[in-house]
Amino acid sequence: MTNMYALQNATSSFRYASPEEIKALVGLHLAVGVMKLPRVRMYWDSTMDIGLFRDALSRDRFFQLRSNLHIVNNLERPAGDKDVFYKVRPLYDSIRKRCLELSLDENLCIDEQVKYFDNRPVLLASNFVGVGDTDEVVR
Repeated sequence: MTNMYALQNATSSFRYASPEEIKALVGLHLAVGVMKLPRVRMYWDSTMDIGLFRDALSRDRFFQLRSNLHIVNNLERPAGDKDVFYKVRPLYDSIRKRCLELSLDENLCIDEQVKYFDNRPVLLASNFVGVGDTDEVVR
């Protein structure tokens, strides 16, 4: 749908987005959510030296795909559909299905650190730690 959306909006200089590029875009967005730099453009900065981003997509292509990313065709929304999540539902379902296929360790531990600022609790860190059968801690 990304390619169709770009054509519908007559996006200048847009070239066909391959499935591999869309997968890279989604993967990079997941990485952005984990790494949390102040600006998205910083992931491609040569001083940061984050090869994952530079090797997957160029910065300009990332932003071009991100601006045109569409999972469903806006013109084909079923009448009476009340799902507010419908535009990303197929992507969500796909990621959720794959996550449910992953095996989990039997023993899990959640480590949190809470600090108080102005008499209000603030969660600073949350680590999910799995302890396997060999009593080896896996982060």
